[in-house]
Amino acid sequence: MVKRLADFTIEPEKKLVIIIQGLENAIGLPGEKPAFLYDLNYIRDLLPRDIPYPIIFCLPNYAVNRLANLAPDLWSWISSVVKFNSLEIPVVSPESKTLLINKIEEEIPTGIEERIDFLGERLSKYYESKDDSVKELFYLLSELGIAYRKQQDLEKAEVYLHQAEDLYLQNKSLISSTDRGNLFHDLGCLYISKNKGSIANNLEQAISYYQLALEIYTRDAFPQQSAMTQNNLGEAYRKRIRGNKAENLEQAIAFLQNSLKVRTFDAFPQNWAATQNNLANAYSERIRGDKAENLEMAIAFLQNALQVRTFETFPIDWAMTQNNLGEAYRSRIRGDKAENLEIAIATFQNSLQVKTFDAFPLEWAKTQNNLANAYSERIRGDKAENLEQAIASYQNALKVLTFDAFPVDWAATQNNLGETYRNRIRGDKAENLEQAIATYQQALKVRTFEAFPQQWARTQNNLAVAYSKRIRGDKDENLEMAIAFSQNALKVLNFEAFPVEWAATQNNLAIAYSNRIRGDKTENLEMAIAIYQQILKVRTFEAFPQQWARTQNNLAVAYGKRIKGDKAENLEMAIAFSQNALKVLTFEAFPVEWARTQNNLALAYVSRIRGDKAENLGMAIASYQNSLQVYTRETFPEQWEKTQKYLDLTVKELEKTKPIN
Repeated sequence: MVKRLADFTIEPEKKLVIIIQGLENAIGLPGEKPAFLYDLNYIRDLLPRDIPYPIIFCLPNYAVNRLANLAPDLWSWISSVVKFNSLEIPVVSPESKTLLINKIEEEIPTGIEERIDFLGERLSKYYESKDDSVKELFYLLSELGIAYRKQQDLEKAEVYLHQAEDLYLQNKSLISSTDRGNLFHDLGCLYISKNKGSIANNLEQAISYYQLALEIYTRDAFPQQSAMTQNNLGEAYRKRIRGNKAENLEQAIAFLQNSLKVRTFDAFPQNWAATQNNLANAYSERIRGDKAENLEMAIAFLQNALQVRTFETFPIDWAMTQNNLGEAYRSRIRGDKAENLEIAIATFQNSLQVKTFDAFPLEWAKTQNNLANAYSERIRGDKAENLEQAIASYQNALKVLTFDAFPVDWAATQNNLGETYRNRIRGDKAENLEQAIATYQQALKVRTFEAFPQQWARTQNNLAVAYSKRIRGDKDENLEMAIAFSQNALKVLNFEAFPVEWAATQNNLAIAYSNRIRGDKTENLEMAIAIYQQILKVRTFEAFPQQWARTQNNLAVAYGKRIKGDKAENLEMAIAFSQNALKVLTFEAFPVEWARTQNNLALAYVSRIRGDKAENLGMAIASYQNSLQVYTRETFPEQWEKTQKYLDLTVKELEKTKPIN
């Protein structure tokens, strides 16, 4: 063409414009990127030099999409895109179209790979024949998109489904309302599954397409499709990142409950069970209402689902529901905490009977992560061994949940692994804390403030705890870092939107102020006490007994150190707060925290001003001895050594109070 242009004679006052038609025949074929597109990208910068004239490509909309996706260098060079309304396309009669589509449907193989090959071949033949049946092209593009989505090739699915959408936009009168509804629903399913690019944007796209589908799928006209879309909208709102989280979850619950108006146990038992499972997930995460009651609701919904999803009949769905039931029991507030965690571990292990590494690697990895969370929190068994089990399960999960393939899940697992290293008993404590900090920082590569504000805030809070406990580095600098990380977290985890997490973050901030070296010590302790008292608005004995008890214990420590006020009164307060904590943190339910609280109670009795000195020291000795029932030399060597040292000193101090004969 370049050689022929040299022979052109351009008339004065006229301009030469190059118009290229038929390019869709070279770039519209399915499969791998055609060599022609490589050539277009390669010569892009040569075009202005060799062809110093405007070039216009005339393409149908679906081909423009393909050019943009597969020739991005050329696309970035294009100065503008002008869209024209399509001319009326002559098509075969509706009767002939129905026969044609039915004939294709009869021939389509059931296997995904074979289905993709068959549809791709039909699409190639369609383009080669220059057929003008919009209905057939729409059908082939939609079905290819669905097939690629089911194969988890979401990039190709996106290309074909958007080509179908573009075709519809050009030929609205030729596409039936049912086909439009199906297309919008499939695009919603595509975007709710897409884990590349902006997850927040993907979820907004999913919601938008599902809502378009619902405009067509009314409950009266299409009850089953309406219920299916309501169910999926519920899932999209549950996962939504933008907007108010509490409101999103309420929206999710409303959509799921609407779905159950059609998806009844008697009429559609499998779909009813699926929506019960999704309602459980929404109630597990719910912010409004009573947290303990929400979790009981979640457990009830999951047990409903298991009436249908049995191991024998629906093993895959059974395994998924077992996994979700494990998460609900792990978070459960009511009942015996130790027993809840044992049930959680058992249900995760049930799930892994089906979700094996070979058969379902992704689901296996996610369940390994959840099992690790349960072992990390486990009360029964040997604490050190439980934490090692947790680390091993997290490392298993990371074999599949890689940064490149599953960045969001990878970051969540890194965050959880960091928590376990932070609490680890075996190995070098200082090194464990460095490992924890490193894994949290890894998680923040994905969990940015812009992309995942809530997860970013949670990891900031975890970093605050790690820096509060850090051994290496400058201690006063570590505590300043802890305060800064907590304050970062509170930018997102505020009282109105996330009251429970707000309270947890405030608790960690108070610990840092209680131990702070910089600034005025007196003022730091007053700040810590004020924060602890604030969070007891959320952490009540009735709603969150364990967290209430932990905060009582922290208040005991702060009052034990307090400088302002009457010293004798401060120590009485410290004793009272420790005794409050022990109402919940019992030896049977929380042995490690019971031992820690016994230690704090002992320190208060050693320093006590009121009462009989010998009696106070005797109470301290009893508390230290209680603590050593858990803090053994084998299990907690560091804590054992420290407690034994204080016990010996207290015994000697008691000896001094005895009269000399």
